[in-house]
Amino acid sequence: MPQNQEKEVICMKRLTEQNKLINRFPEITEEFDAEKNTIDINSLSYGSGKKVWWKCPNCGQPWEAAIFNRTLNNQGCPYCASKNPKASAVNCVATRLPHLLPFWDYNRNGDVTPWNTCHQSHKKVWWICPDNSEHRYLASVQLRSKGFGKCPICKKEKRGQRKNKKRKGKE
Repeated sequence: MPQNQEKEVICMKRLTEQNKLINRFPEITEEFDAEKNTIDINSLSYGSGKKVWWKCPNCGQPWEAAIFNRTLNNQGCPYCASKNPKASAVNCVATRLPHLLPFWDYNRNGDVTPWNTCHQSHKKVWWICPDNSEHRYLASVQLRSKGFGKCPICKKEKRGQRKNKKRKGKE
């Protein structure tokens, strides 16, 4: 690492008026969770590796993250993140997609439940077909939430029925 980069890294961790989190990133300091943190916000530099508690202005969920991840790596709320958001009472399948609960295969999914799975998850879970309860299949939560990820067994059967109708029509 070049010497001037080393100085910059050291400097951003040093607590000066210019480097104070509250002065350098006032918009992020609004998410600082004063109730959960025991440290004074005025004693934190924007480049600190110290983990503190934040509270999301959108979903209200608290989470812990290093200060530099918020300021330098642009890390936001893990519950609202577009890629792999964490499940919470606010954004879990059970809360956001209650119409899918009867089709969740609790036996095959084991510890993966509608309460610990985010409604936007790309994770594939087991579902029970709404048209034939003997059919079980894997599909991502996100696809099911958007009305896709239907039972592939039924889909295949319907395709076969359409082909048979076409054949009979040609005879």
